[in-house]
Amino acid sequence: MKALLRVVLIIVGLVILMFSVLGVFWPWDKLVSLGKEYFDLSAPTALTSPITVYLFRAMCVTYAWAGFLFLLCASNPVKYLALIRSLALA
Repeated sequence: MKALLRVVLIIVGLVILMFSVLGVFWPWDKLVSLGKEYFDLSAPTALTSPITVYLFRAMCVTYAWAGFLFLLCASNPVKYLALIRSLALA
């Protein structure tokens, strides 16, 4: 079970880290066009507002940190079980 938990933590950590880093560095206009295309976001003033950009980038940095912590927990899942549970809830 320890090996399976390690594999799951590595996969989850890499996926979260990859998407959050892309969210931080991807150009904002392309993110807005993807949001309009796939999620039908149609509030043009809210999507171009600086506070929206700031909140989205801050959220991506927070999730990048969570992905890094998942990868850190994969080194010894038994030792970091309390951290894994709190990260999973977050």
